[in-house]
Amino acid sequence: MHKLWIRAETNRDIKPISAVWFWSESILLALRQDPEVAHYAATYLRWLLLGLPAYGFNNVARRYFQSQGLFDAPTRIIILVAPVNVVLNYLLGTPLCLPNLTTGPD
Repeated sequence: MHKLWIRAETNRDIKPISAVWFWSESILLALRQDPEVAHYAATYLRWLLLGLPAYGFNNVARRYFQSQGLFDAPTRIIILVAPVNVVLNYLLGTPLCLPNLTTGPD
């Protein structure tokens, strides 16, 4: 039962956000944003879409743990997962030559 609820809750939250992020360049251009800025923002948001399901699951799981009285469980999970995140960012980001969007337009 909990698995179905988590899946439904996560999908309900993710679908509208995914649509806005995927079409963000068109939305920003319609709001008269500078085309270059809109392009960089849209590229960043499209790459960020890859992590959106995990973020949605994290929100649902955190609420579930809190309802069970396990307030320190998310903290323990983050302590274990954060170093893995740092290593994967370095190992996958550097060799794959992903675009560096942190510096902004040249």
